[in-house]
Amino acid sequence: MLEAGGATMAQVVNMRVCLRNTTDFPAFNEAFRDFMAGEKVTRTCIGGTPHRAGVLVEIDCVAYLG
Repeated sequence: MLEAGGATMAQVVNMRVCLRNTTDFPAFNEAFRDFMAGEKVTRTCIGGTPHRAGVLVEIDCVAYLG
């Protein structure tokens, strides 16, 4: 979606994350750091039930296109 809008992960300024199992947070956090490769982004991570059955992690992003 970012690419379609002419953006990259470098333009993501905020992410909201919902983890079905909060015990997955350490593994998620490590994968997140690796995926973001040093990009700085604010993040909110909560435990809850993602909207789709069987989904363990749900993420939405806000990107700045200036």
